[in-house]
Amino acid sequence: MKILVRIPSRRRKEMLVECLNSLRRQTMLPDEVMVVENDEKSQYKKIVKTFKDLKVRLVLEKRIGKSMARNRGIKEARGEILAFLDDDCEPGSRWLESISRSLIKGEADVVLGESLEKKQSLLTEAYVFQYNRFFLAERINFTTGEVWYGDALNSRNFSVRKEYLTKNNIWFDHRYDRFGFVEDTDFGEQLKRSGARMFYEKKAVVVHKDEEFLWPLLKKKFRNGQAMALMNKKGIYHDLQSKRKKWLAFEKSRDFLKGKNVVEILYLILVLNLIVLFYRVGFYFESILDINLERVRDRLIVGLPKAIFRLLKKYSGVPLLLFYINAHTLGLVKLSKKFKRAYYRGDAYYADGWGGIRILRKLGASELEKRETAPDFFDNFCKMAVKQQTRIFFLGWREKVVAKKIKYLKWKFSKLKIVGWHNGYFKEDKKIIGKINQLKPEILIVGMGADGWGVSKQEIWSWEHRRELKVKIIWCTGALMDNYPRKKESGFNNRSEWWWRLKMHPIKFGPRYLLDALMTEVSMIRVGLIQKMRRW
Repeated sequence: MKILVRIPSRRRKEMLVECLNSLRRQTMLPDEVMVVENDEKSQYKKIVKTFKDLKVRLVLEKRIGKSMARNRGIKEARGEILAFLDDDCEPGSRWLESISRSLIKGEADVVLGESLEKKQSLLTEAYVFQYNRFFLAERINFTTGEVWYGDALNSRNFSVRKEYLTKNNIWFDHRYDRFGFVEDTDFGEQLKRSGARMFYEKKAVVVHKDEEFLWPLLKKKFRNGQAMALMNKKGIYHDLQSKRKKWLAFEKSRDFLKGKNVVEILYLILVLNLIVLFYRVGFYFESILDINLERVRDRLIVGLPKAIFRLLKKYSGVPLLLFYINAHTLGLVKLSKKFKRAYYRGDAYYADGWGGIRILRKLGASELEKRETAPDFFDNFCKMAVKQQTRIFFLGWREKVVAKKIKYLKWKFSKLKIVGWHNGYFKEDKKIIGKINQLKPEILIVGMGADGWGVSKQEIWSWEHRRELKVKIIWCTGALMDNYPRKKESGFNNRSEWWWRLKMHPIKFGPRYLLDALMTEVSMIRVGLIQKMRRW
């Protein structure tokens, strides 16, 4: 049975050398040590060559992030047992023997080890006390070794069966990499929730060497809180804090403070409270952020209409929701919880307006070059639909408008498969859904108006009835039929969009467009502040 050690590392040569030297002193040597260098260019080649007796293999992972590096180590593994270390840790001489014993015997799927701190100070003492007594003590039975909750896993010291990871498709989640924390907590929860047998082995000791100072430590706890909020949003959270009525439980802290002088006691109490405070501030800060915008960015499609037909191939039984993003939709998510819930359930988004483009670019969507509105590319969409023989149903708009435009489309694209249409003013949802399902369209094009509060109805209706509809894509297009075919306006480009809209509809839509422009600027400021806080 092969035992493989995995060490992710980034620009810490001296620490890595000390870690590898500690592995040389093991009572049981590993079959392979893989150093996953997380950098654009390798700096470790010379170091690795000096450890031939350890069978060290160097792998370069250019995608920066702890999760990326550890996943690469899992992917490259050709053995039964994986033991994970961090480069700033020195394992004890019996570490590998202890952490792999239960796995070799087949008694466990995952084994967690003990982590100690090399440099002792009042600050380190406070941090370790807080972590062990307020976190691990509620997750591990240190007497029997039973692990109650998977979030006790610390990636600097654990081992796992490779076969178990492969069988259950368990990987580190790279979304935590922007915080630098909790990717291992999430990984442990995945293991525990999948039924893994998890145990704690106190003899599998590693010594952590990273020196802590107060301000860097508090910043870490802030990011730790942010990452835990993300995990909470994924539905992974244990409300064990209810066991404590105060930040510091006196019965746990009393023994810890014994033997300290008054100054030390006051300092430790201050540090412990600051640790909890910064963690909670980070947690609540991330909890109230609208990270759904990042989800929109990640599901952004460009190059329409080709992207729509690529989306068709991703259909897997449930209709895919295709929404557009502009300043107005971003404003509506602030006004209506119902709209927000529906809108952020979309499977794909395209940039319909300059306001949306600016915000998405701020979030890193550099591929956005221009706005893509349905009336502008709809002719090309119809040409592709004819070529691929795609069946289409139109739902929405006023009766006269949609009837006139359907007639125009049949004249211009005689081979376009329009299987049916219905106006957007109906009360019997089941009747309309039955009609649509009977005609078996592949793409349902929806364009509904707004309710009395000005909230768009098409996204809400599409989301509420998506599982009843037997179509592949539900495409919400807004005022497509009202504006198609649209004459090209020389002034209607990205940056002059607001002026063009005000010029076309100064009375009817003037207030709305001015409000949308204001909301865009507010969102830009907000996104900028969020990014600064996250970098901090």
